[in-house]
Amino acid sequence: MRIYMERSGGFMGRKVKTAVDTNALPAEEAHNLHEMVDETHFFELPPVLEDSEGVDRFQYKVTVETMERRHTVETSEVAAPVELQMLLRRLTLLARTQSMRPSIPDVLDAPATPTTPPTDEPAPTAWEDDAGLNEDTSEM
Repeated sequence: MRIYMERSGGFMGRKVKTAVDTNALPAEEAHNLHEMVDETHFFELPPVLEDSEGVDRFQYKVTVETMERRHTVETSEVAAPVELQMLLRRLTLLARTQSMRPSIPDVLDAPATPTTPPTDEPAPTAWEDDAGLNEDTSEM
């Protein structure tokens, strides 16, 4: 099963997208997602779940495809039934963990971070850098 989710809106207006292939997940996680999709009766949901428009609400577009069928549902966080809200939260969490894992090409293509070799000399303090303020002026 493949699940595609796009979340938009919210206070910051930042889009979050993810594509999950349950065949690529650990068995327990894949099983949990299959159960969540079944519990939502996802394939029986209407294509659009509407509510009164609200400012700063998240909007979701979720597509689930199996070997036999494909279905897309668009909803807001408020219009989604409780079971669907649980699936949306799980997919959002998966999207965040996927975005935190750099792919190998990203890591290999990243520029090397220059390093400064350590020195034995302590860094000057702010008052030592001021022109002559730390000099002995008692003889003047």
